Amino acid sequence: MNKIRKNELINLPFDLTERKKNEEKLTFQLNLLASVHDAIIAVDENDKYTYWNEMAEKMLGFSAQEVIGFSPGEVETSKGTVRFDVADLYKTGSYIGELNCRRKDGAIITTDAHLRVLINEKGEYKGFICSLRDITERKQREKELKEVKESLAAEVEALIKLHSLSSRFIFKDNLKNTYREILEAAIVLTQADKGSIRIFNEQKNCLEILEQRNYNIPFLNRFKYTQIGERASGKAFKHRQRIIVDDVSQTSIYFETDRQVILAEGIRTLQSTPMISSSGNVVGILSTTYRTLHQFEEREVRMLDLLARQAADAIERIRAEEAIQESEKRAHTLVEELRKMDENKNQFLSMLSHELRNPLASIMMSVSLLDRVTPEGEQFRQAKEIIERQTTQLSRLVDDLLDVTRITKNKINLKKENINLIELISGALEDYKEQLASKGVQLKIELPPVPLYMEVDPARMTQVIGNLINNAAKFTAVGDTVEVSVWKDEDKQEVVICVKDDGLGIKPDILPDLFLPFIQVDSSLDRSSGGLGLGLAIVKGMVDLHGGSVAAASEGLGKGSQFTIRLPLPAVPKNNRVKQLQPNGKPSRTLRILVIDDIPDVAEIVCSLLRLLGHEAISANSGSEGIVKAKAFHPEILFCDIGMPGMNGYEVAESFRRDKELKDIFRVALTGYAQTEDLERAREVGFNRHLAKPVDIAILERTLAEFSLCAANL
Repeated sequence: MNKIRKNELINLPFDLTERKKNEEKLTFQLNLLASVHDAIIAVDENDKYTYWNEMAEKMLGFSAQEVIGFSPGEVETSKGTVRFDVADLYKTGSYIGELNCRRKDGAIITTDAHLRVLINEKGEYKGFICSLRDITERKQREKELKEVKESLAAEVEALIKLHSLSSRFIFKDNLKNTYREILEAAIVLTQADKGSIRIFNEQKNCLEILEQRNYNIPFLNRFKYTQIGERASGKAFKHRQRIIVDDVSQTSIYFETDRQVILAEGIRTLQSTPMISSSGNVVGILSTTYRTLHQFEEREVRMLDLLARQAADAIERIRAEEAIQESEKRAHTLVEELRKMDENKNQFLSMLSHELRNPLASIMMSVSLLDRVTPEGEQFRQAKEIIERQTTQLSRLVDDLLDVTRITKNKINLKKENINLIELISGALEDYKEQLASKGVQLKIELPPVPLYMEVDPARMTQVIGNLINNAAKFTAVGDTVEVSVWKDEDKQEVVICVKDDGLGIKPDILPDLFLPFIQVDSSLDRSSGGLGLGLAIVKGMVDLHGGSVAAASEGLGKGSQFTIRLPLPAVPKNNRVKQLQPNGKPSRTLRILVIDDIPDVAEIVCSLLRLLGHEAISANSGSEGIVKAKAFHPEILFCDIGMPGMNGYEVAESFRRDKELKDIFRVALTGYAQTEDLERAREVGFNRHLAKPVDIAILERTLAEFSLCAANL
């Protein structure tokens, strides 16, 4: 056995110890690398994996056995090879940054990577080592946070834009301007090409376009009105929710004719948003349209809703303000009207007192005079004439009051006949020639030479002409002229009646109210023109009932006045003139007549007039007395008052109608009840005619003539 040197015996244990230490150090380092939370991967100079720690297995899905000894290009995943492509790594020697890696399942993860090239003492490339940390979730959160920030920024920007746009209409003071600004805001906010605002039209019960931008006439003609529940806007209004048509060419919401008009307008996408106020009312529809297919973003739709809500509130506010203003205006107008009415009422009462006292005073003084003079004397005759004139005046005043009341209550029923209007006007003017001549006023008449047949109420039309002539007579003096002319306006198919004078004239401030009741041109204390200020009001009321119009004109005081009546011509002229009964002065035979009135004087004066006409007449002062006398006297005609105590006139007429002995008697109501409802009730209970008190002898004569003609034809 060779001898071992002393030094060798000493060094051998030392080498083993050092080696063991190195191995332990290496093991420690490997364990350390295995325990870190980063994936540690080493690749040698031959591009082969030489190290793959436990975290690399977890992160990338491959075990160390699957990759060590293989190059990255040889390790296959479900969607490709594992690569760690870092440009210019060999030149730069290292890389720190993000690196996308493919897992075994093919998913791409983002890592925070640290790569370093390995070089030996000789400067030779020996591979590289890298550490990878999975930051995929962090990157996703960062991405989401960025999107949220961007969304919030866009939201803020949109809200600022919405505030700027809405401030333009929130404080507008009328609806037209508000609609315009709302629509402009919607178009800007949604980047639309065209738009419209539809508001519910209560009269037509549909939506109506009240504001629009950029639409052509054919489109507007087609979609000006939309029924509730139809088309996009009608459905949005009915269901209170937005309707979006993504592609007009593919939708079934429109009929084919509507679709073609929309497409011809160049519209592919459209939306209709209901404008619902804070109070819950749908005030209208805000619609926008687009030439190309348009995808609405959530933010865009949300901003549109906010705009629609603000718009609805603004519209409701302005409507309320306008309603208040209109109400205040009406209130001011009503107060002014009431003031005028009160003023007119006071003036009317003063006029009425004056107009009634004068004839009553004349009548009372004349009656006193009659008691003191002989019937054959001149004073008796003058007193009698005064009583007749003043009674006529009182009767006219009462008639005017009743006519105005009937007109204002719409209770006048016209009795139209086909008459020659020229003949009627000519006859009416004859009654006023003497009155005008007595004042030294000349009457000029210009009438067409040919008859002009029209459907009018003869009595009411005569009253109209008479009131105008009487009005002219009041305000003309000696040397003045009143001109009456009639002609046909062929262009307007109207008959024109013009009454013109060169008398007192009318103040400009009175003209607008001239046809109102109780308006007087002459407001002087002496009341030289007389009257209650009802004549022109009656003229207007009667002309209106005939479907015509009346107008007054004057250049001012001292320059005369002109009144023009226009009546519509009949569609088909008629010339089958209806002849009216004319009394011939003597009755064809003596009639037996019973008069019933609870006032003996009235009953007796009527009997006296009837006897004067050549008839046999008796009277009764109650309904029951009248029935008894009727059965004994066998009258042919009954004149009966209505307002009687005990049995009134209506009950008397019903009794006559039910009684076999009395049912054929011709029954005439002679009463002060002369309203429309009074005439209707009289007809219902069996009266054949209705005469208003006081009755003129000519009216009595005509009534009897009508009865005689009817009896002769039976």
